[in-house]
Formats: sequence, C-alpha cells, structure tokens
Amino acid sequence: MAKIVSKALQLRLEHQAKLGRKITQIEVAEQAGIERKALARLERGSTKRFDEEILYKLCVYYGVGVGDILEYDPDGLLMGSCGGGSQVAPQLPMGVARA
Repeated sequence: MAKIVSKALQLRLEHQAKLGRKITQIEVAEQAGIERKALARLERGSTKRFDEEILYKLCVYYGVGVGDILEYDPDGLLMGSCGGGSQVAPQLPMGVARA
C-alpha cells in the first residue's frame, strides 16, 4: 500500500553530523518554533496528518524543501511511514550511529 514517509529523523541526524554535535528534538523544536511532540510524531512516522505550518518551519530551519522531509513510497516499504507497519530502516549518514 502506498504511503507518505517522513524523513524528519534522518534529516535531523544528517544535520547533527554536518554540525559535528548532537542535536536534540527539543533544540530543533525550539529553534524551528514548533512543539517537540509534533516533531517526535513526525520523526516516528506516527502522525495522522501533515501540518503545513510545521513542515514550513522545518523547511526553513533545515534549509530544505518539503521533498527532503516527506517522501512518497508507492510500495509502502520504507521506515517512518504514517500508520506504521514498515520493514526497511532509513539510511543513516556516514559516521552516525543508530541510537
């Protein structure tokens, strides 16, 4: 089944690797001007809907487009998709360990 997949966690990990230090959800949420719970749901892929304002603020914070935060998965196999039930984990940037 096709799904929209959140790449928010992967994006935060890439940003953290780029800066060379840990970036917490709290830090991203505060600097982007969104609620940490909304970011956590987006990173987990458990959000039921995508809020345009949250996506906009994350795009501004990371300096990316919506396509860097969300991805269409026609086969529904990627990790982080809304509604859960995923089998494939996202790729982590070089040098970033899975927590």
